[in-house]
Amino acid sequence: MANIYAMADTWDASGTTFTAIKMDVDDQASASGSLLMDLQVGGTSRFNVEKDGDIRVLQTGVFNFGTRVNIRSGSDNNVVFGRTSTQFWVGLNEVVVAPLSGGYFGLGQYGTTVGVLPSTINVKLYPEAANTLAQRNDYNAQTFNLYKTYTNIDNYERGFMRWNVDVLEIGTQAAGTGSARPVRFVGSSSNDVSVLGSSSASLTLRTGTFPGTIRTSMFAGFGLGVVATETAHPLVLRSQGVERVRLDTVGSVQVVTALTVATLPASPLVGMIARVTDGDAGLSNGNTVVNSGAGATPYLVYYTGTNWVVTGTDTASVKSDTTQAGTGAAATSNIVTISQAAYDALTPDADTIYFITG
Repeated sequence: MANIYAMADTWDASGTTFTAIKMDVDDQASASGSLLMDLQVGGTSRFNVEKDGDIRVLQTGVFNFGTRVNIRSGSDNNVVFGRTSTQFWVGLNEVVVAPLSGGYFGLGQYGTTVGVLPSTINVKLYPEAANTLAQRNDYNAQTFNLYKTYTNIDNYERGFMRWNVDVLEIGTQAAGTGSARPVRFVGSSSNDVSVLGSSSASLTLRTGTFPGTIRTSMFAGFGLGVVATETAHPLVLRSQGVERVRLDTVGSVQVVTALTVATLPASPLVGMIARVTDGDAGLSNGNTVVNSGAGATPYLVYYTGTNWVVTGTDTASVKSDTTQAGTGAAATSNIVTISQAAYDALTPDADTIYFITG
């Protein structure tokens, strides 16, 4: 057969479907490696088409195309490849990456040589089980970054989940003009957000850069406790950003929120405890707390289901008719609980019963 090159043809009929190059092979008997086309350079195959239609590119090379190319399977299923000066994209209805059993989808970066595969694939995604995606790379600890903003590696805001030696960390980071952001765990309106651990696990609150300074640790087991590591208040409970209750290092509880008799909860629950600052003077334990117009005495009160009643008072105004233990005499004035040091510093009142706490 003569050499084929510099061929020319003219298509000049709009109603005719032309074919520039066509060969129809009557394959009555041939080896499985027979080729419909075999393009060679210097006797070495570069590109060929097998007789079953498979296309083979036999040497490392570059496939150049314009801004878009379509690959079609059937009449409707198109795969569209496109490019810009800096990006390559693929468009289709669904993208399926299906590595063989034990295989992975790997991500790496090219070096300076175009067309040379990355020497290191350091991000590997595995279909580990049904509905399970795994990111793992042998013994190398993994990190996942989710960005809020990104200008460059020195200017961003992001969240992360990562392994730091033997500790799994979830948090936020910022650099440059980025701002540190909070982390919030959100449950539905009818469900709690739970932190699970073993019977001896702890939930520790710290400040500063990890490992930071431990402020409060809550441990789970048969109950919930607090490890007093903060100098003044190891546990502070807040609502709407305002301190409500404090627990100090020796176990004393302080009700921080100061209410008035008028601002006590209108629909309280039985057993609620509150602190008021404007009760009438001289109220005794069990009396309903009232303000007749000029009250200025603080009381600790609780709700019985009917009334807010006094359960604690200051040391100067407790009135009681309680019988003094062991004497059979009725105390018609004050009952006071006081420390030994405070008692030593005052002149005792003859009409007051003092309970010394040590």
